[in-house]
Amino acid sequence: MNNFDVDVIILSNAKNENLFNMTNNTIKSLFNSIHNINLNVIIVENNCNLKNEPFYEEFNYDVKLLLTNEQFGYNKFLQIGYENIKSDAKHVMILNNDVICYDNFLNVLLSKLKTYDSVSPIDPYLLNNIAYPNIDLSNDILGYKTGVTLCGWCIVFNKYILDKIPFDQLFPDRYRFWYSDDYYGYMLQKHKFIHALITSSYLHHLTSKTLETVNSSDYYDFTMGQYEIYKKDLNFK
Repeated sequence: MNNFDVDVIILSNAKNENLFNMTNNTIKSLFNSIHNINLNVIIVENNCNLKNEPFYEEFNYDVKLLLTNEQFGYNKFLQIGYENIKSDAKHVMILNNDVICYDNFLNVLLSKLKTYDSVSPIDPYLLNNIAYPNIDLSNDILGYKTGVTLCGWCIVFNKYILDKIPFDQLFPDRYRFWYSDDYYGYMLQKHKFIHALITSSYLHHLTSKTLETVNSSDYYDFTMGQYEIYKKDLNFK
């Protein structure tokens, strides 16, 4: 069918030059960081007029650009990306468009997927952060805590997970933004798949730049409003 190693889904809303450059820089750092890995990259772009924008330029890398004017929903757009994957790659990566990839980060993650089912890289900017108090960072760290061990800005998993949990159940479209990664972690735990933070793989998250594109009237719905959905799914009171 093809010789891709990893299917990559990136979501973007490049409605101005700065946001386009942010996505473009993410793609550049991704391709510049890998060694002997064949990527199948799909960008789901919410600015359906992107190619007519004065700041638009062709990506210098082999990516597939999907333009859509549908109302944004994080998991809904992930589903659009996944539905357009025509690949026999054994791994899937969900990657934010507001990150900087460090050299060899994905090579390290793929080697760890021989041991674990799902992995995330560590953000070196958080190494002195309270997110990691009294944690031994010399070894991989197992767990599902969002923003600590499970970093939603970059998740890579073995595609065999989808044999047990279909993609639209792993990333249901009722989650529009926040708590998508929490629910992903919950589903992994429920089906006894192991997730690990890989402390020898580095990627820097530029801290919620994507959220800045959300209209102020939708902000609560995309953030803490999503907790009500998560609470209902997990039968929290």
